[in-house]
Amino acid sequence: MYGCFHLYRLDAIDGLYRRGYRRIAMMETEETGHDKLLFQRLTDMVEEVNRQYAGDGFSCRIFYSGLDRAKIREALSAYEPDAAFLCGVEHYMVYSDSFSGLGLRVPEDLAVIAASHSKHGGLEYEPTVSTMFLDSYEMGQRAAALLIREIENAETPLSAERKVPYTFIDRQSVLKRKS
Repeated sequence: MYGCFHLYRLDAIDGLYRRGYRRIAMMETEETGHDKLLFQRLTDMVEEVNRQYAGDGFSCRIFYSGLDRAKIREALSAYEPDAAFLCGVEHYMVYSDSFSGLGLRVPEDLAVIAASHSKHGGLEYEPTVSTMFLDSYEMGQRAAALLIREIENAETPLSAERKVPYTFIDRQSVLKRKS
C-alpha cells in the first residue's frame, strides 16, 4: 500500500508551490535514507519536481537528519527553506525546537505540512499543523484485500488499487498565500 507514498508528498509540494513557496525542505528520518528503494523513489520524485518547476526560483531538497536537532538546524540554516514537509507529525516538536533555534516562526517564516495517520494529528500544536492525513484503517483494508487476491491468484491487475488514500487538512501552519 505504501508503494505510492510519493503521491501525497507531490501533492503537498504542489500545494505549497501554488501558495507561493519556492524553497521546500523534505525532512525525512534516517531510516528512510537507509531504505534503498524509498531513498531512490524520493530522490526521483524531488528531481522530477525540480524539473517541473525549474526557472521559477524553485528548489526542493531532501534532508535525512533524523531527529537530531543539531543536524536539523545545520541543514535548514544552509538551505534556508520557506516551507518544510515533515515525514511524520509526531516529530513536530523536535523540528519546531530546531525552527525556533534558527529564529524561524511557523507559519510566518516557514510553512509546515506533515504526514499523519490521524485526522486529529497536528491539532495538539500551536499553531495547528497542516497535515496529509493517511487513512491507516483504509490502507489496512486495501492491503488485506490485495493479499486475499494474491492468495487466490487473481488475474486482475492491482496497480490502480495500490494508491495510498490521503486527504490534505489545511490548518494554521501554512499561510493561504505567501507574501
